[in-house]
Amino acid sequence: MDYQLPGQVGDTYVIPVSGGADSAALAVFLVQRFPETPWKLVFTDTLHEPPSTYESLDRLESYLGISITRIMPAKGLFALIAGFNGFLPSGQDRYCTRILKTEPFEKWVKSIRHGAEAIWSFVGIRADEERTGLISRLDFIQTVMPFSELGMVRQDIYDILAGSIGIPGLYRDKTRSGCQTCPFQRKSEVMALARREPQVFLEGARMEKVETTHQIESEWIGQFIFPVFNDLKCGVASKKGPHRKSGNIVDLFRSHKMEDWFVGVEFFINPNVGSDGVWWQDIVTIGSSVSATHRELAGHYHHRIATSRVLPWELEPKQMRDELRLAVFHLQTPKGLIPAECLQKSDFTWRKGDSYNGIFARLHSVQRLFIRVLGGDAEAQSFVINRWLFTPPEKPEEAEENSVCLACSN
Repeated sequence: MDYQLPGQVGDTYVIPVSGGADSAALAVFLVQRFPETPWKLVFTDTLHEPPSTYESLDRLESYLGISITRIMPAKGLFALIAGFNGFLPSGQDRYCTRILKTEPFEKWVKSIRHGAEAIWSFVGIRADEERTGLISRLDFIQTVMPFSELGMVRQDIYDILAGSIGIPGLYRDKTRSGCQTCPFQRKSEVMALARREPQVFLEGARMEKVETTHQIESEWIGQFIFPVFNDLKCGVASKKGPHRKSGNIVDLFRSHKMEDWFVGVEFFINPNVGSDGVWWQDIVTIGSSVSATHRELAGHYHHRIATSRVLPWELEPKQMRDELRLAVFHLQTPKGLIPAECLQKSDFTWRKGDSYNGIFARLHSVQRLFIRVLGGDAEAQSFVINRWLFTPPEKPEEAEENSVCLACSN
């Protein structure tokens, strides 16, 4: 693929890398095509990155033979928030990006500039995105987006990585790189953080200011196990949506006020594995709206396909399509069995409409419910009134620009 470097001899060429897919692939793309160019790679740390971020940076250094300048902040994200009197970053005030990303980058660029030469900053924005990334306010920094100019999309980026340093492990659960408690994460990503990194999750939960908090009874959730139904194994879609005329609701609950919950789950099916062919199963999302659950599952499916070669899956995209099943469990339970949440205007949370404590409480409640179902508890069996396979749309919906961090997620 033909690409010409801008600028002239004496200019400085910089690639800010985040530890994520786009910036790593861009570094591989540019260094391989222009090995004689004195590239400068820089990473601005927030001290709150997923562990796999640093692993990806180490692999990139080793593969390219170029040291990455790692800028360490005086205060990491959580210490920074404490200095702002506990005020959490949000879409309206992304001070974390400004203080931990933009300002350190600009300060570093000033320190390496030796004259009036231009500084070319290469950003890994793709052609299938509508966002700008890290654009400096300094007039001598020229931002360039080669992937966007060349029409390269997400699959092109993952192909570059699959043939070089591998897809960063953070993409097992996250759709973009960035802080572990970034406010721009999907609900499914926050739930994955609760299951995989409960200590980090709970540390983030303690920073929220919520008037009514749920008591967290345990710090460990682990993998979710669900009842497997036959339609799931053959991949034939069953009922498309919930209904309440099931005979599974017994008279015991007629005197109780009931409420609906929708649990989106994933299964990996291979008839050559195990007695039932299921080699992995876990929860994706929980909500009281079937449409929101469908949206989360659709995004999750397309992310799984795009990142099929990331650990621990290491599958080809076709194999991922063949083995991945998404399903929805519609639960109708006595009110309060799965704790709902009604946040006040005075509450401050990482995500609008959900507190971390509330998410954790719902995860535990659903897990306990399924344990009872699998254990043959007659009362719990009556809670599950419907379940159906979810068929995702053919094309993914790209996240809106204001729903992702502009600087941290390349």
